[in-house]
Amino acid sequence: MAWPWILAIHPSEADLHKEEANTCLCNEFMLSSTRPTARRMVRIVRHAANPKRAEETIRLYADIVRNVQIGLVVLHLERRNDAQSFRLVDINPAAVEFLGARREDLLGKTLADFPDVLKSDLPKQFLEVVRTGKPQDLGEIPYGDELIRHGAYASKAFPLPNQCLGIAFENNTERKRAEGALREAEEHFRLLVQGVKDYAIFMLDTEGRVLSWNPGAERIKGYRDEEIIGKHFSIFYLPEEVEQGKPEVGLREAARAGGWHEEEGWRVRKDGSRFWANVVTTALRDELGNLREFAKVTRDISERQRSLEALRKGKEELESRVKERTAELGKANEGLQAEIAEHRRTEKQLRVSFQQLRALAARLQTVREQERTKIAREVHDELGQALTAIKMDFAYLIARLPDNGEQFQERKNSILKLTDDTIQQVRRIAAELRPGILDDLGLTAAIEWQAQEFQARAGIQCLVHLPEDEISSDRDRSTAIFRIFQEALTNVARHAQATRVDVRLEKGPTELILEVRDDGKGIEGRKIQDSKSLGLLGMKERALILGGTLEVRGRKGEGTTLSVRIPVERRKTARPDQGNV
Repeated sequence: MAWPWILAIHPSEADLHKEEANTCLCNEFMLSSTRPTARRMVRIVRHAANPKRAEETIRLYADIVRNVQIGLVVLHLERRNDAQSFRLVDINPAAVEFLGARREDLLGKTLADFPDVLKSDLPKQFLEVVRTGKPQDLGEIPYGDELIRHGAYASKAFPLPNQCLGIAFENNTERKRAEGALREAEEHFRLLVQGVKDYAIFMLDTEGRVLSWNPGAERIKGYRDEEIIGKHFSIFYLPEEVEQGKPEVGLREAARAGGWHEEEGWRVRKDGSRFWANVVTTALRDELGNLREFAKVTRDISERQRSLEALRKGKEELESRVKERTAELGKANEGLQAEIAEHRRTEKQLRVSFQQLRALAARLQTVREQERTKIAREVHDELGQALTAIKMDFAYLIARLPDNGEQFQERKNSILKLTDDTIQQVRRIAAELRPGILDDLGLTAAIEWQAQEFQARAGIQCLVHLPEDEISSDRDRSTAIFRIFQEALTNVARHAQATRVDVRLEKGPTELILEVRDDGKGIEGRKIQDSKSLGLLGMKERALILGGTLEVRGRKGEGTTLSVRIPVERRKTARPDQGNV
């Protein structure tokens, strides 16, 4: 008996086999699947109108049947209306792999060799297909015995000539297991976000409407999720800011400024009270770069803001006192010679006030660095470690997932990309707050790392000359030199129009020396002394606090050179009666 050939092709490929279909007498029908990309057209080749052409076509179809990734089985009904007499006469390699059995162990078996099959409705369905000549979707069949691997098989039966029955199927067991594992991983990530209480973490659609809401958001802002889901996030802003369009500005900045935007400002709770917040907005895009959602992380930093406000007021009061004393000195100079002693006393008080201001500025710098270090450590250690663990779990699970279609693959890639992007965001935020390399590897390594980051980001060649041995220095000096170096590179990127930067760091017998030279347009002398040049003033103040000096030199068209010298041992501050500090 010559068994018919069976060909399973994708519907989009039907035209490629049109000539073969015209050569042979064929029956065709669609094989459905739970995955759209796995749908196949089954073509049954019965006999040929052109024997020679048919032989070539049958050889082609035989190769395709051997390689197609759908299980195909052919049963022959040896005794009419006796389902037990269905005998397995052919099976393709994909079916053998799905069933987990050897081909020789399956060929020749009848349904009588599978008692569990006889107990089901399958024999009746098989006879019905042979009797009516119509294909029948058998659905997903859970099955397994000593010979066949346990699994869930999505199957369809179709009639063949000469009392034959074809069965096409897929083993969905691994896919269902992988989908379950993926859902579990997503649930773990959801629980992580829901478990954060100190941060308000929520999602917005592209129009700014709230999509999700975690317990931290409810604690900070006062809204329950059923009260806020679907509302526009401008409800958290002051009325005058809403009128100015500030909420939308934040979203636009996040969408175009590297994918994120950070700001601080007043926010409004449900009860109308205000709090000072640090807000980070991240734009989330799909693999094609299309904007899909925004993620917002809000932290209540009212206590820190109150501390900074108190320090600011203290500084303003001191500045006010300085102005008052200066006015008194002006009047005293117009007085009698006898008031010279009083004038000197007031001058002494001014020096003391100036030293207090510098001490206050040093304290402000220390507090700021401590706060940055604390936040960076919390973000890197707690959130970063948790995200890394989730990524490892994702990678472990996904390594065991079969290739079950484009849509499923896209979903896996999307989750992996989201996890990687989140981890990179956490690392970047931590590094910008306080580079860990400065504390772990020291000043030399931190200078080299920052130079590489600047060259990659700004596209300006940065050549670094460092001592062979690591420079040992205390935390305050290392931090000051590193921050000055950061500000110097920022000024080069913003103003210098340079193509190259040379950096030299060395340790002399009594001082640390940092020199940054660019080949840009050169700084003007008036700008060096300009009181509005806050960047230069900040760098000078950092050096002066540690008893050092900062010098800036430049010529038009010949570039700019910045030199910093900070003593290894802090110099003693001059006494009030020894002249200006």
